[in-house]
Amino acid sequence: IDSAPWLNTSASIEVQVVPQPLRASIAGGGARSIGSSEGLVLDASASFDPDVSPTDRSGDDLTFTWSCNERQLNASTNASSPSCVDAAGGIVQLPAARRVEFPAGTFAPLQAAVRVFKLTVGVGGALTWRNSTAEVSVTVVEGESVRVELEPLAALRSSASERLVLRGAVAASTAAVSSVADAGADDLVYRWRVASPVSALTLTQAERATPEDSDVLVLRPNVLEPGTSYTVELSVADRVYRGRSGGFASLNVYTAELPRGGRYLVNPQEGIALQTPFTLSMQEWQG
Repeated sequence: IDSAPWLNTSASIEVQVVPQPLRASIAGGGARSIGSSEGLVLDASASFDPDVSPTDRSGDDLTFTWSCNERQLNASTNASSPSCVDAAGGIVQLPAARRVEFPAGTFAPLQAAVRVFKLTVGVGGALTWRNSTAEVSVTVVEGESVRVELEPLAALRSSASERLVLRGAVAASTAAVSSVADAGADDLVYRWRVASPVSALTLTQAERATPEDSDVLVLRPNVLEPGTSYTVELSVADRVYRGRSGGFASLNVYTAELPRGGRYLVNPQEGIALQTPFTLSMQEWQG
């Protein structure tokens, strides 16, 4: 108050800004198959720090740590070994790099087990506690197979009320000597399915907006349930046998939960139309 400067009051608010979670990503999907005569590429180039501008991410301070274990497919035990063994019987070595490549013939098929490669992305400097993980399960089949890859989703969670687009691709063979020429789209058979939850969707024409035999799957709005985790798998085989087995890749899809538990407030609750200013607010919503 100008006439009484000794009468005053103050208020303050403290805002703490915390870093966003890192985004660890392995190209190709959360599970895939390869042939024993082929190589394997683990590509984490799409991992990023959302607090770093996209134009500056080429020089970011991310660290990449890989590990591997052999996991039994028996769901009752879920047993796994602490490391992976290559075709020669040696322990698989994984360098700390964005992209790890194994030459053709590195891995042999396992009996009722898969190799699970886990990636931990961290950031240097003082925030050593800040990290994110991703993993891919690799099934090795004998000989050569169709190499299937799925494009990762841009968002961590998808909206069940919007359509979902999943894109698959068949990569060129990485076998040291391949007896199969690259196949065109018309030479391949595509099959999509929801692997989990079991019987959640059968991908009928009412649920999808793309042909059944397509490398792209578009799910219509409101087909998926909010707050649910799905595993979607694409299997691809040669339309006519060409000396290799079919392959697959799968991707985990998480749908966001619906907003819940909040309040809708109007203040004041009574007034005169076109005269009283009203304030509408949404408070304490979660989801």
